[in-house]
Amino acid sequence: MRTRDISMYDATKTFQENLLEGPFFTGTIPDRIELPKSEWKTLFGYPVMRPVGVPACPFVVNSRGVKLASDLGFDVITWKTIRSQATQARPFPQVSLLKNTPIKRLDQKMVTTQSVPDSFSEFAFTVSIGNASIELETVLDDMRKGVQLLKPGQILISSIYGVGDTRQELIDDFVFLAMRVKEVGVHAVEANLSCPNVGGLLYKDPELVLEVCTALAKALGDTPLTIKLGVFDSFEQIELILGIAARAGVRGITAINAVGMDIVNEKGEGFFPGRLHAGVCGTPIRPFALQFIRDARAISDARNYNFTILGCGGITLPQHINEFLEAGADAALSGAAAMYNPYIMHEYASMHIPTQKQQELQR
Repeated sequence: MRTRDISMYDATKTFQENLLEGPFFTGTIPDRIELPKSEWKTLFGYPVMRPVGVPACPFVVNSRGVKLASDLGFDVITWKTIRSQATQARPFPQVSLLKNTPIKRLDQKMVTTQSVPDSFSEFAFTVSIGNASIELETVLDDMRKGVQLLKPGQILISSIYGVGDTRQELIDDFVFLAMRVKEVGVHAVEANLSCPNVGGLLYKDPELVLEVCTALAKALGDTPLTIKLGVFDSFEQIELILGIAARAGVRGITAINAVGMDIVNEKGEGFFPGRLHAGVCGTPIRPFALQFIRDARAISDARNYNFTILGCGGITLPQHINEFLEAGADAALSGAAAMYNPYIMHEYASMHIPTQKQQELQR
């Protein structure tokens, strides 16, 4: 594991402190390993040097986080989920390492630990932040700077979360947010329908998915819409929701989100203040993510949905990126592990140096 001085998120500080002052990275920025444009990929119609990056994640909450991710070789960058109204994060502590326990049932308990694993292959993590956000105009001004800081071959996605006392208010809030971030110039908008730390799991409600996505796609026009999904109960449920998403005009699927589970300390007591349930990330959820991607790709190809699939959930080592791409993802994103191994995308790029560059390095 890496030491704290090169981590992109300081777990000893609150989310608010990380948002306002971070990232706290003090490591060395390696040179970008560039690919010839003939080897670039296309995502949502945009040229991308490498289809690798970061999902909505606690270190990409400001333009400094965007710049750091850009410099470190994350070419598909997602700004952490924002709201239309300033909202406080859940009480501190808000993150913790977990014992790397295989998930056999989603109702089992996951145990926190202070022991740092010897390898990122054992990395397991839990998050209880809850889509916190500062005042919207401040966020949008900073997001505009973030767009301008991108390098050629990089894109910025904005993740949004709507709320409301009624169904229509929730839909209207999603649409309002989508239009505001579209004005900033982001390359795509992600509707977070699956955060395990707030509200219900919206992505499992077929009628709501149809109504939210139809309204968003219509409002966004030519700006691509992707939806963030979580673990489903069955293959049939995936088929149903993806069919609805395609009908509504959704162009991308981002999955999977952190998996909601009960989190306890080594004494068996609830770890997070005031709540037992929180999101699990890292190694334990990778099998769920890979299976979802295989299923989503099979459905999309069979029905000609042409979804762009952004795969995430458990990418803790650079070689996992190939696993996600081979499973059918169009891009592979690393969140929790990337906060503590900022060099993961550079390591991946180093494993796939173009032939011309290899020859130059051998001279």
